[in-house]
Amino acid sequence: MTFPDSYKIWMWVLLGGLGTSSSIMFSFYMYNWIRSGIKNLRSSPYSNHTMLGIMFLFASGLMCCGIAGPPGYALSDNPALVSKEWILRASVLSNVLGVIGWIFMLIGQKKTAIANKTVEDLF
Repeated sequence: MTFPDSYKIWMWVLLGGLGTSSSIMFSFYMYNWIRSGIKNLRSSPYSNHTMLGIMFLFASGLMCCGIAGPPGYALSDNPALVSKEWILRASVLSNVLGVIGWIFMLIGQKKTAIANKTVEDLF
């Protein structure tokens, strides 16, 4: 793999490190959620909607990689590497997945609050 001139090596290392660490943290979060459901009668968070929302938000973040890096590569100085079609696709998909994720997160938080009876008349 060759590194294009428009990004410095430290940028590739930083973004790769952040992407890898977020993937590892997401995997640990999923593991703990599954494990808490096995140990207890209910998983924490209590609603599966919250977990589904987190999955959509993670996928939304991954779509952003298509904007900054190949295939969209919007930040490149080389016009031959810039694909406006792919940048638009990745941007739209990232925003759509983000909105779906936040909707599921809010539904899950509402169900968790109702299950815990902490906020009875808020909704």
